[in-house]
Amino acid sequence: MKFSLLTGLLEKAGIVTDVVLTEDCDVIDLNLMDREYRDFIDNTVYFIDTAQMGPATGIPPCLLYFGPLPEEAGKRLRNAARIAIPSMATAFRYVKTELDSAPQAQEQYSNIVSKLVIGVDLNVILTEAFTNTGNLFVAIDLSGKILAHNTPFYLDYPLWMNSVQQGYCDEIVMDYIESRRRVLHVPPGKAPFSLYCSKLDMHILVARIIHHKETLGYFFALNRRPSFDQQTIKLLPLFAKRAKDIILRLKSSNAYSNIMQTNILLDAVSGPPPPRLPSGQRSAV
Repeated sequence: MKFSLLTGLLEKAGIVTDVVLTEDCDVIDLNLMDREYRDFIDNTVYFIDTAQMGPATGIPPCLLYFGPLPEEAGKRLRNAARIAIPSMATAFRYVKTELDSAPQAQEQYSNIVSKLVIGVDLNVILTEAFTNTGNLFVAIDLSGKILAHNTPFYLDYPLWMNSVQQGYCDEIVMDYIESRRRVLHVPPGKAPFSLYCSKLDMHILVARIIHHKETLGYFFALNRRPSFDQQTIKLLPLFAKRAKDIILRLKSSNAYSNIMQTNILLDAVSGPPPPRLPSGQRSAV
């Protein structure tokens, strides 16, 4: 795993801050150090409590430090970040979990991509992705039709559950999306974007289903945790592409042009965006 990717995951989880990246490198191990440590090993993240640092303490290529960093040491950082939570031990365990799961996650990702390529049923693939990541997955087109979802699919919200069970979004769900359209700040393009739904108390990663620059629907990943794993972030646009193929098989281009002129979901996204929120503030669906 690249140090930049690792620190990105840790930042999203609120584990680290003040990231420094000058010469990114692969990371495969981690270790603790003290003020006397000198024999640094490549591809290793070192942890230190800055209270243990002295003027001559060595600075490894990759460092996660706890506490205020001496000014002189700060000038020698190459790849580093400050641990922002109260326990360095907790941060150490969190990083170890991320590193230990990286090869397994890559294998899972490759398996799912292979199944997408050979045309395995999307519902089957989403169920496997749910098992791997713990995220719920569901895709809808602009008419509100449920295109695909993982099994089992459960949300503590009856209207969404009814929508999934009947295969079509309840009008109240659609009206709710319409009512929130002016508070959404939706970036352009195919890249997934994150939202927070206060009614569900769920964080939502969204990928547009796009064909010839027109939005045909949306693919959602849902979870209660505030950050999504890299496997899901990389897979969601691929899932959206498969969902586009489903839509184009079900509907003619002319039929979809008519839908896109009047559909609630298109209106929800193409309506006037609000002013950009201050840094750190979340949008709510």
